[in-house]
Order: sequence, then structure tokens, then C-alpha cells
Amino acid sequence: MWSLVQGKFILFTDEEAAKFNGFENDSNRLELRNIGGGHHIVGTQVLETPAFAPITPELMKLPQCRLEEQFEGEGNQILRIKPRSIFEPDNSPRVYTPTGKAFERPPFPPKGDWSEDAIYGSIGRALSSWEHVEIALSDLFTSLLSPNLYELPAQRAFGSVTTSGLRSNMLKEAGDAFFMAFPNDDDNAKFDELRKLARQYAERRNDIAHGIVGPYPTPGGPVRGLALLPPRHATAKRTLIPHDKPQRHPPTDRPNYAYASPEIMFFSAQFYDLSREIHQLALHMYRRFPDSFFKDS
Repeated sequence: MWSLVQGKFILFTDEEAAKFNGFENDSNRLELRNIGGGHHIVGTQVLETPAFAPITPELMKLPQCRLEEQFEGEGNQILRIKPRSIFEPDNSPRVYTPTGKAFERPPFPPKGDWSEDAIYGSIGRALSSWEHVEIALSDLFTSLLSPNLYELPAQRAFGSVTTSGLRSNMLKEAGDAFFMAFPNDDDNAKFDELRKLARQYAERRNDIAHGIVGPYPTPGGPVRGLALLPPRHATAKRTLIPHDKPQRHPPTDRPNYAYASPEIMFFSAQFYDLSREIHQLALHMYRRFPDSFFKDS
């Protein structure tokens, strides 16, 4: 009598088995089992084994199945594919969707990235997108000071301040004076909204810029790929955890965030969209200057 074997299994053809069987890395060896009929199998837990990360993207493309077993003779196990159990795994890229405010730190991801190119590439894109925000903020600052399109003096003054918090304060002070001279509640509200959003997203940019890529131990325990984490010396971004037996064990700490490429790419898109909104407001502000304001009466 056939009974169901627990778990799911990756299914290989003879050709695929010849390619992957025996792959070895970091004292781990991929051992496939031949179940006959031109089929080979291995448990899907290999997808969570860091040593197999170089071939994990290819293994994830293979079909999976469930197995049935029965025993004959002296306990010999016979395996077969459970009828109608072969399925193609969902290999669509994971997309991060915020459940709260978009600029807030995301929850810890269910898994990291197996591809170094994916996570390092997403970091580069996010940091480049953030520079578009900085350029747009410079344009906005300039638009509040200059009645013409010669931007360079104001841009250089703004750019000489090296911290985003101080630049945000410069914007606020310039905006206060501008809207006192040219009152407009709608423009003032939009200016305040975008300036605050830039400060809030700057925190996520700093997480990305000052993080370090490393093995990601998920909240459940096992290491599942790579993630961007705060470095061990980043006191403000790590939380001390006391041991339940402090007499024997010192406290440890845990990161306050972990980003995989879907989270980082989400922020990259948010940064770029924010830069466009700020730039549009800057262009609008240039048009607010009445020429007569700067002429002798």
C-alpha cells in the first residue's frame, strides 16, 4: 500500500541530474536519488542551504512533486511520484508592498537573496535614485532664493552643507521667508509635505548607505541568503538582548532592520518618484516670483 512521503521534492531528468548531482561546496554535497523512469529527486530543503547558493537560482526553476512510498521484502523502500502532484514552483520575483507608511522600515523579510548581484545591484540603484532627490532639493532651495534661472551660486551654497538634516533646516528657513513674501496656502502645504517626506526617506537612505551585506538569519532561525544589515558597531541600529541566564551568558544584540533586494528596490522607486515631485514644485516656485518685486518702485 502506498503512503505519502512528507515534504516536497525537486524533480530532475537524467540530463539535469548529470549536471547537478555531486555539486559540492563548503563540505556540502548535493546527492540526488534515482527513483526510476528517468526521474531523480532531492528534498526542497536544499533551497535553504547556503552552500548551494551558486546553483539555487537554477534549482528553483525545476518542477517539484510529492512522493509516495511502500516497502517490499526486507524493508526495501520504493518511491514513486504521487499522481497529479507535479507542479511548477512560483518563481515570480518577490515584491515588497508596505503595510504601513511607505517611508517606514519594512518588517524583516521572509528570506534574503541568494544572488550577490541582485542585492548589490539594488543597493547601487537605490543610492543613485537618492541622488536625484538631493538634486531636486537643491533645485527647490534655489527656486526660493533666485528670481532668475542662474542657479549655480545657490546650488553651491546648498551643496556645501554635508548633512541632510541641516539642508532640510535651510529649506525650512528659506521657505518660511518665501511664503511670507508670497503667501499661498496650497504651495506652502505642498512644500512642507515634500520637505518632511525627504527627511523621512533620508532615514531609509541612510540604512541602505551605511548597511553591510551579510548572511541573513531569518526570525525563524536558519540562514536564508543575504541581506543588508546594520554593522555590529551601529549602536543606534541594533538592540541589546539579555540572555535568560545572565550569570552564564553575556547579552547579545540583534539588528533593527534587514533589507533584501525587493525592499531596497521599493525604496529606490520611492526615491525617484519623490525627486520628480520635488523638481515639479521647484519649477512651479520659479514661476511664483513676480518680476516687479525686484524692480525699483
